[in-house]
Amino acid sequence: MSGVMTASPVLMIRSVPSGVTEKDLEAWAKSYTFTDRDGATRNTSCIKSLLLTDRMIGFVQMGDIEEARHIMDLYISSPDQVCMRRPDGTHLLNLIYSDKQEIRAQPRARNQIPTSQTRILLVVLKNLSATIMMDELFWIFSQFGTVEKLSSFTKNLKNQVLVQYASQEQASTAMAYLNGRNIKFSSPPQTPNGTPGTGSCQLAIVPSKLPELTFKNQDQKNRDYSQINETLKWQFVQARLSQIDIRSALTQLGQMWQWRIRDFLWGVWVLGEGWLDPQQESQFQGQIPVDTSGPQRGIPEGQVGDCVHISKITTDKDIEEKLTGVDKHGGFSANQLWKLCGMYGDIVAVKMLFKYEGSAIVQFKSSEYAKACIEHLSAVPLWGAKWDVKQSKNANAMHWSGANTELESRMCTVLTNETPPSPPAYNLAKPCDSLVLWDVPEGVSGDDLVTLFSTKGKTLDGTYGRVKGANVTGPGGASVVMETTEDALVACSVLNGMTVQAGGMEFVIKMHFDKTSKREEDEDEGLPRTMTEVSAQVAANIGTFMTKTWTA
Repeated sequence: MSGVMTASPVLMIRSVPSGVTEKDLEAWAKSYTFTDRDGATRNTSCIKSLLLTDRMIGFVQMGDIEEARHIMDLYISSPDQVCMRRPDGTHLLNLIYSDKQEIRAQPRARNQIPTSQTRILLVVLKNLSATIMMDELFWIFSQFGTVEKLSSFTKNLKNQVLVQYASQEQASTAMAYLNGRNIKFSSPPQTPNGTPGTGSCQLAIVPSKLPELTFKNQDQKNRDYSQINETLKWQFVQARLSQIDIRSALTQLGQMWQWRIRDFLWGVWVLGEGWLDPQQESQFQGQIPVDTSGPQRGIPEGQVGDCVHISKITTDKDIEEKLTGVDKHGGFSANQLWKLCGMYGDIVAVKMLFKYEGSAIVQFKSSEYAKACIEHLSAVPLWGAKWDVKQSKNANAMHWSGANTELESRMCTVLTNETPPSPPAYNLAKPCDSLVLWDVPEGVSGDDLVTLFSTKGKTLDGTYGRVKGANVTGPGGASVVMETTEDALVACSVLNGMTVQAGGMEFVIKMHFDKTSKREEDEDEGLPRTMTEVSAQVAANIGTFMTKTWTA
């Protein structure tokens, strides 16, 4: 290194490892711990990041110049400690101070559409055992509709293909059947005079956000099938006019051009005995068995605005660090978010983000429910952190079977879970320590509810979920007061919608936070805490008013 570098909060990273995103840069910038001028130990922070993919250069704007100086000092003294871990190994980074004091670049507009409206599929070829030709994929995907274009590439050491259909319905049908399935194919011979080999792979499919698949030139990785589709379309037209036999015509074309047309083409059984590739169950011979309400489903529905992004959710790691001396009781799970967020409207899916620890996407049936969730759960304090709840850019939070089996345990969807009960809109409230139950069977007492919430409405080790008291307030109604808001949050996330037994009765727990309860942030305002206190306060106010009026 030569010359004198002027310190700046912005660090420039040269030769950024392949596949790195701006989110990866931010995660790296937050991964260091240092002692500041006041002697306090804290983590570094990142305000903004910028990645110039075409030049493989990245920029990170640290929280302050002291943080940037710490990383640069570490880079100069121990460069092997300034690195970024990627799937293909650990990469040392090349750092310098930027000549800018802040990152001012505006986010580039993305040419994207909601995944629920796409006709393009992103296909990951998992466990690929041999080279697969684009034409082989073309005929496999053409079983379900008109495939217009294919484009293959490698990203993060994964072989991927973009498949563009003529319509969204065709793409959804293909995804519903092929996602997660294993296919076998013919691979090109190893020598000029050799015989073709065989290979296999698993298809992991998700909808793409691209509105159109474009490329400048056709080659082995980019193919436009317009000409072949026109030929096939002409055969179907001739067959409809009864001028040709479609089976014979397609068989002749396949032999002439070495096309490996399957039994199905464009969703129609045209050849053979009616078997799909890969083969469907015998009872579905001659048809495409797609049930979009089952575990194998197509492109999920949803619009931008239906989803909520929640971050700063406490995880196992956070609990160990922030609550020293307390046994690990597990961070918030997808199932717990399902029950808690479901209190604010009809919920469709919850997805814990795999790459971003402590973050999740929650999908509702409408944007109104999403807005209610944002309004009431923003800045919720739980286990030493406050949730950041905002509208998500995603149109849905559904997990596509087979795309990543590791995500199965991090998902809850309406297809596999009962929708949790939600109260009327006028009863929605921000989290507090007081809970209101409805549809409680006659015969269930306050003591029964205390026992129930004490044994079931808590974390596994009993750290949270402590009950202060419970009371039956009237026909079908009851209230439960927890020790803290965190205890109430845990109880809701575990018990809401659960079928339980208490007082010799079996019933489903339906509850919401008490709208009349004073929350922790209102303690200094002298607001009434329960409905009884509200009534007493109203009565007192009326009495004071009448006394003043009579005196006057």
